[in-house]
Amino acid sequence: MSPWLRIDAWLGDNAPEVLTQLRPPATAAALAELERAVGRPLPPAVLEAYRAHDGAVEESSTIFGAIRTTKETRWATLMTWLSTERIQEQLSFLRDLGTDWPEERLPIAEDAGGNMVFVDLETGAVAAFDHEDWAIFPLAKDFSTLLNNLADDMANNLVELDEDDDVPTLILLDKPAAGSKQPDIARDRPARVLVAVMLERKMIALTKGRDIEPLIAKLTEALELTEDRREKVVEILEENPAVDELFADDDEIDALLEELG
Repeated sequence: MSPWLRIDAWLGDNAPEVLTQLRPPATAAALAELERAVGRPLPPAVLEAYRAHDGAVEESSTIFGAIRTTKETRWATLMTWLSTERIQEQLSFLRDLGTDWPEERLPIAEDAGGNMVFVDLETGAVAAFDHEDWAIFPLAKDFSTLLNNLADDMANNLVELDEDDDVPTLILLDKPAAGSKQPDIARDRPARVLVAVMLERKMIALTKGRDIEPLIAKLTEALELTEDRREKVVEILEENPAVDELFADDDEIDALLEELG
């Protein structure tokens, strides 16, 4: 399952303020333009992330506030996730400076002081970059691992909304909040996540006032199929009266079901 299905669902339930600070998915054209600017294909984990959200809207740490770091790299939690457009601007800036910035390093986040988080396009590894001495600090073996760690920590009650910050962001706790318990994973959870993500990505519109529980029940059964799963899901979405309109095509639904796992 894509970490973004879990992250978006958790944000919707626990930190909608942060979810609204994340951009809609990057378009295929935007990703193609970024690959042209970079001069090579983007790693699958990076593509997956930007197909979920094209970075953050405001200059706040949003999801980076709760990523796992060491004590010496806590400053990496202050990063703003860059959009595809801002990545190109940052690359152009670094190249114009003549700093010999390695071409395999793709900046994906930055702070106000010039520090960055980048993905190594050759290995997929994620690392933090200190602009003062060009020191490199590994963060995760790839972007998907970093985000799966975040999703796991959310599920284990180790992530909270930072109520003291002026802008919505997340923080990672040392231990679960007092009184918290492990969430029960219901059988229909994948179906509810599917509908929530499709709504958030504007892939469907629901019929106002219509009970969606029969839709959830049918999707729950369809998602458990081992064959013809996409065909059944599409059929349900097209025919169920709770769905007013389906905007996603078969390829987009295929990609979303792959995320769902």
